Amino acid sequence: MTPEQTVAVRTGQIADARLAALLAVMREAAVNTGRVTEATWAAATAAGWSVAQLTEAFVFLALTVFVDYFTHYVHTELNVPPAPPVPREGSNR
Repeated sequence: MTPEQTVAVRTGQIADARLAALLAVMREAAVNTGRVTEATWAAATAAGWSVAQLTEAFVFLALTVFVDYFTHYVHTELNVPPAPPVPREGSNR
């Protein structure tokens, strides 16, 4: 992904409606300890995501949270470049 695409995903500015629906489910799940509203879930399935695909996304989310927590716990030094900054509301970036 380009830095611009990465920022677009991180800020939810996705032109692809199907991908936007998946990201909405994952964001909601991440913020609400796995809980997703019926409306968000229905929007994702209406966008073409199967229950199996959404379940796989939840597994990936859980694995990501576990790895992030563990690497913080053991003070792992990252060997990857940092993500590009996300513009804040009201900024000119």
